[in-house]
Amino acid sequence: MFDNKIFDNAGTLTANVAAAGSDTQIQFNDGGSFAGASGLLYDKTNIGLTLSRVADDALGPAFVFQQSRGAAGQVGDVLGAISFKGYNDNATPELIEYAQINSTIRYPNDGGEGGSISFKFMQAGTLEEYVRFNVAGPSGYSTYFDFKTYSGSPVGPTLRIYAEGNNGGALVVDGRAGDGVIILSQELSEKWRIGYNITNAGLYLNSSVSGYTVLSVTHESATKQNIVFWGPTNTTIPATANKNLFVVNGGVAPTAVPVDMTSLWCADYAAGDARLSIMGEKNTNTLTLGAGNVLLRPDTMADDSVSGETFVGTAGEDLAWGDVV
Repeated sequence: MFDNKIFDNAGTLTANVAAAGSDTQIQFNDGGSFAGASGLLYDKTNIGLTLSRVADDALGPAFVFQQSRGAAGQVGDVLGAISFKGYNDNATPELIEYAQINSTIRYPNDGGEGGSISFKFMQAGTLEEYVRFNVAGPSGYSTYFDFKTYSGSPVGPTLRIYAEGNNGGALVVDGRAGDGVIILSQELSEKWRIGYNITNAGLYLNSSVSGYTVLSVTHESATKQNIVFWGPTNTTIPATANKNLFVVNGGVAPTAVPVDMTSLWCADYAAGDARLSIMGEKNTNTLTLGAGNVLLRPDTMADDSVSGETFVGTAGEDLAWGDVV
C-alpha cells in the first residue's frame, strides 16, 4: 500500500494518497488499501469518538479487550482497563489517574472459567478499588458485588439509594424460586441473615452463628399473619391462628437475676407441656403460664404473697391458681 509514497530530495516522506470514505471516518487498512470506517467516527471539535453499527439485528457495536500471555491464563491477569486522567492543581499541574475500570481473570480453569470487573477511584492520593463484581463469592455464594471503602477509612461502606424529587427509593432482593436474603458478615464469615421465606411468605432473622431463627413473621394468607420467636421459618402455626405471637419451646432459665430487664422464655414444664415463664429483676421469682394454671415460683421469698392477701408457707414453695399440676 506504500507504492504511491515518495521521498523528496530532502529525504522527507510525503504522500499523495487521498483519504477514503467520508468526513470524520477513521482510516484503516482494508486488504491493502485505505478505507474509511463508517462505524468509527472522530469528532475533532468536541474530541469525541463514536462507534456505531447499522444492521437489521439485535447486536450492537463492541470494543474488545484481549490479553494473552502466549500461554495459559492465570488468576489475577488483567484483561483490559479504561483509565480516566486529568490534572491536579499543583503549581506545575501533574497528570493524575482519577479513576479506572478493569477486568481480571478470577478462575482460569477449563470449563469453570470466571471473571471479575472492578472500579477504582482516587482517594487521598492513592488509587484504590471500591467496587468489584465477581462470578462467585466466599463460602460458595453465587455472583456477588463488593462495595468497599478506602484502606484508611474510619467507617465501612455505605450503600445509598437516592431518588430525585419526590420519588421513593427501593432495594429489591428477589429470590424467585428461593428465599431472598440479606447477609451480614465479618471478614467473609456469615453472621446474620435477614430473609424472605417463600413457603409461608414470611420475613425472618436468623443467626448463622447459633443456627437459630430468632424471629419470623409469617404471612400465609390475609387472615393468617403471626409472629414467632425462636422458631424455624417453617414453624407449624395452628390453622385458625391470626395475629398471634408465639414463643417456641427450647428456652433455658437464666441462672442470674436480670438487671434492669425482664426475662421471658418458653420451655417444657414436663414432656409435651411447653409453658411461658417470666422472671423479673426482684430476686429470681418466676411467673409461669400454661397447662391451665398460673404458677408462682418464689425461689427466695420467705412467704408466698399476693397484694391484699398473704399466704404463709415455706420459703421457696410454689403457689398456683387454676389446675394444680
